[in-house]
Amino acid sequence: MKKIYKYSLVLLGSLILIWGCESDFLDVNQNPNDPTEVETEYLIAAGEGALAYYMGFEVNRDASLICQHWSSIYTQYWDVDKYRLLPTDFDNHWSNFYGQSLSDLNAAIKLSEERNTPNMKAIAMLLQAYAYQAITDMWGDVPFTQAMQIDEFLTPEYDEVSSIYPALISMIDDAVEMMEGDNETALATQDVIYNGNLLQWKAFAQTLKLRLLMRMSNTSGFNSSDVETLIGEGGFITANVDNATFGYGIATNNFNPLFERFTSAGRANDLAPSSSIVDLMNTTNDPRRASYFELAEGATIYVGNPNGHGTSVVDDLSRLPYWWYDRTNQDGMKRPTLLMTSAEAYFLQAEAAARGFTSADPVPLYNSAILESMKQWNVDDTEANTFLSNNPYSNLNGLYVQKWIALFDQGLEAYSEWRRNGQPGLMPAANNQNSDRIPVRFPYPYDEFSTNSQNVPNDDVNTPIWWDK
Repeated sequence: MKKIYKYSLVLLGSLILIWGCESDFLDVNQNPNDPTEVETEYLIAAGEGALAYYMGFEVNRDASLICQHWSSIYTQYWDVDKYRLLPTDFDNHWSNFYGQSLSDLNAAIKLSEERNTPNMKAIAMLLQAYAYQAITDMWGDVPFTQAMQIDEFLTPEYDEVSSIYPALISMIDDAVEMMEGDNETALATQDVIYNGNLLQWKAFAQTLKLRLLMRMSNTSGFNSSDVETLIGEGGFITANVDNATFGYGIATNNFNPLFERFTSAGRANDLAPSSSIVDLMNTTNDPRRASYFELAEGATIYVGNPNGHGTSVVDDLSRLPYWWYDRTNQDGMKRPTLLMTSAEAYFLQAEAAARGFTSADPVPLYNSAILESMKQWNVDDTEANTFLSNNPYSNLNGLYVQKWIALFDQGLEAYSEWRRNGQPGLMPAANNQNSDRIPVRFPYPYDEFSTNSQNVPNDDVNTPIWWDK
């Protein structure tokens, strides 16, 4: 594993420049290169920024291609679209999580312990739990108990997913237990996700815990009573205003990462919506299409590109949302990275009810999930209710398909849910290089084989992750 620095000061410095014009992020008398002067809240802000950037860009991009929300038109992303997943292409994914986000959050936890600031520690722990779930959902077994301890474990061992998931649930419980009060005023400007609002962080914690439990629901160690107890406690994200998002700005270097890497760089035409999601949404006349996609000029029907074809083989091809193509569009610049939403929270509860884990009726929970997703994507109430009346809850598979659609722009979560429940029934991409199999995990990065080969598991992209039954 690459060297993990005690403080990710390079990233921290970048974030200071990014947000410095829009907040009191750093006092001019402080030296950002002196770790003794780094405040805990700055490290939390840096950890959030790194986590959101990579979840919103590289991870989102690759997972959205594999799970067929997006497709590649030009050569830049053909390898992923056609399942030619090379270890060298995933070095950044790995190092960005371990070397930046987790490093900053780990430093924040240590400083919180030294300075007796339990709320800071709790928030950093919740962010770590989120990050570790993302990491293990990408790769399976990964360094966990020996991670972030470079002085003691230069080549950390890999923990099994079956042990990491329960540990993350315990981490969440410990974090909530130590929270004091309803707000952490020191984070009012530096916590970009919730501005130090501990009630919102607690809702995030409950929803993340439910996500973890439901992901485990097909494994032998799963106990449905844990879900029943958690849902009985309540306290989940219930409205879009409480969604966990990381917002951006209109200053240079503070753009949404997709806008920065595609629109601003003139590469907006590299990607298009996949025909898999477009065709499904067309069959139900889904009003979210106007937010998800952009019609071709003069076209009246949304048209997706089949995965694996490379250069578009269809006429009147729709594109990804309008803000990808306008370099002056401030909506695109500021568009937040989505980490967790009220729609997901309701879908999780609806599934639990439908599977008999609780005694609740799945129908109203499903309805709330659909309506929250519609609101999230700016669909008016009349259109949303019309869609719901024409597409009521019918069965569990129908719920899974709707959840996969609602997770648009949350590529890793959509990919993970598709792997767990198999819905919708996707066909492998055309011209693929994986023997007509859709990969079910990312390949371990080349750097790990170079520096920690004795511990890297003998798993390839076709080996299901523990919860993928």
